[in-house]
Amino acid sequence: MQPGVDVASLSARKMQLTALIIDDAEADRMHLARLCRKAGLDFAFTEVGGILELRKALDVWSYDVIFIDYNLGMDTGLEALRMVAEHEGQDDAIAIMVTGSNQHDLVVEAMRSGCADYLIKDDLSIDSIRRSITTAIERKLLLATISRERAMQVAMKRTIERFTRVCAPEMRNVIRTMLAQIGKLRGDKATIHTAREGALVLEDACGELLDFIDEIDVLIEEDDPQPPLKGFLAPRVLS
Repeated sequence: MQPGVDVASLSARKMQLTALIIDDAEADRMHLARLCRKAGLDFAFTEVGGILELRKALDVWSYDVIFIDYNLGMDTGLEALRMVAEHEGQDDAIAIMVTGSNQHDLVVEAMRSGCADYLIKDDLSIDSIRRSITTAIERKLLLATISRERAMQVAMKRTIERFTRVCAPEMRNVIRTMLAQIGKLRGDKATIHTAREGALVLEDACGELLDFIDEIDVLIEEDDPQPPLKGFLAPRVLS
């Protein structure tokens, strides 16, 4: 994986999910990409370090997901977000803003400007990335559902189908492994009571995520997308 737009074999990307990471820190770009892969999101990544590289990258490929770091040296993530929103080739891209822990006002502005979700850089984890991606898909799906533009609905359906085909099998395997481990924990007499209660909560969350993936499988077979509204995907509230 190399920064910039000189990526390997664009034709090989046609059947793979694509993601663009905009961050002026190479170590942070690598960390985010690594966590995505561990989360079962096997993206073909393009990395850029700033606005100038971003302009070129947007012309090269239409991305499924675009991670935008807010702090880009002399520029900001909001400027990058505007470039993405105004680019005719990125209409279907899911934009996710990556911010610092004390930038909630910027998160609100980013969401109003078109971001589908956000990530707190200091709290990046496999779980936070999975939750952000699923929440972002839900928001885009809701927007497509209420939109009068049939083209938008079709495009969102196509994006969800790509996510399901690429990510769902891996996510299902991870969740089933977790459920098996939770079952052993609950059955262990030495496990303290509070840990068993925690295991039950985690087990319920895993079940809801599996239900969501199953709903997505059904969704892509329907003509008119309808959003899954499970509790697992309830709207996020800034704390």
